[in-house]
Order: sequence, then structure tokens, then C-alpha cells
Amino acid sequence: MNPPAARLPRLTVVIICAWLPAWSALLAAAAETAVTEAKAIVAPTVKVPAYHPPFDAAAAGLTPLFDGRTLTGWVGDPDGWKVVDGAIVGVKGGQNLMTEGYYDDFRLIVSTIQVDSPTNHQGIGFWGEAMPPGKYGYGGCIDIMPPMNWTWDYTINRGAPGDLSVSRDLDKELGLKRSEWTQAEILVNRTKGTIRMAVNGIEVLAYTDRNPARLKRGPIGLQAHGGNHDVRYKDIFIEVAPKNDRLITTK
Repeated sequence: MNPPAARLPRLTVVIICAWLPAWSALLAAAAETAVTEAKAIVAPTVKVPAYHPPFDAAAAGLTPLFDGRTLTGWVGDPDGWKVVDGAIVGVKGGQNLMTEGYYDDFRLIVSTIQVDSPTNHQGIGFWGEAMPPGKYGYGGCIDIMPPMNWTWDYTINRGAPGDLSVSRDLDKELGLKRSEWTQAEILVNRTKGTIRMAVNGIEVLAYTDRNPARLKRGPIGLQAHGGNHDVRYKDIFIEVAPKNDRLITTK
């Protein structure tokens, strides 16, 4: 003879029934979150204004780092970086796209725009270590954030502690915004620990590190800062070991 089937007390049944709608709502919310997060890594379809940088880096003899069509020559999370309308687009925050090549002294000219998060920021990293395969951050680099005059030292995780001889905020001076296309020229010398930057032909940053011996030859990284789902970089050119230690885009 089989034992009688177990029966839940009436109170237990009532409690379970009362929780079912709430549990269903939680599952629906979780599903919606998952869909939202999945959408975050889809290539953006937002159309941004066409942009013709004020300085012709190709005519000046610089070498392109980006072919305008593919990520050839770059290393990064394939879900985090796309090519859209001739620009490299960071679609997943907390990521860096790194050059395959390593550099110490260079001149970089690049156009940038912040699309969906106008209060977030762009970033160019250098003098650090590439992460192991499968990791997509940037170990211990110096980061500057055109078109702003900001710096960050990831070896100490705070603003770069060196000496500033030039630091101009073009947002306050001219109303220049991160959410608009701008062109930056970045000139760095690792031995001297110097960093200079001009934006749209105006020098905005001149920085000297107090201990340049600590700086490392490494890749150049494009940053998609945390929370960023559409930050764009294009018209990327480099001069390695520049012959002239001066900014060439300044007016």
C-alpha cells in the first residue's frame, strides 16, 4: 500500500501563491536587464555629423594607425569595439583597444567624439603594460583625455602627479564639448617624461613627469571608460620618434 501523498499546510500554500506574482515580476525584470545589457554591445546606429579635421596629418607625412575599415593592427575585446562610419567605436565600457606595436616617443593625431554619454570622457593611454591574452584593460598606463586637459596615472590610480606648465579648459574658455568632434595632437617623450597636447590647434596641456625612469615602453590604447557605449576615434596617425619636439597643429 502506498503511503498517502504529502499535503502542504494551507498557510504554506497561501504564502507560496502570494509570492508567485512578485517572483514573476523579478524574473521579468532580470530578463529585461539581460536584454538591455545585450543591446549595449551591439554596434551603434546613431549617425554623427561628418567631420573633416582641421589639420591634414597624412599630408604632413604621418603614418595611419587605422585604415578606416577594420581593426587590423589593434588588439581588444571583439564584442567591445566596432568600426562604424569610418570610426573605431567603443561600445562596451571598461575596455581598452591596444595597438599591436609598442612605443615610447611619438606624435599621435586623432579625432574623437563622445556620443551617448556627453559627461563621460575619451581616453588615450600609453607607457604601460599590455594585459595577458583575454584581458582587455591596460596595466599601469598614463591616460590623457582629449579634448579635456585631464590626466590620470593608473600606476597610482589618481591624477598624474607631475608638473603642469600648460593646462587650459577649452570647455570653459570656448564652449568646446566632448560630444562634438575634435582633433587632438599628442606629443610624448618617455625619456624626458613630457606630454604635450593640442586640441583643434590650441595647446591645452604640457606635463612633465617627476620620475620618468618608471615609465615603460608599451602599446597605445583607446579607452572606452566605464559606462561608455558609444565613444568614437578616427583619423588616427602617428609619427614615431618625432624629429621636431614641438606641436605641429597649433595655429
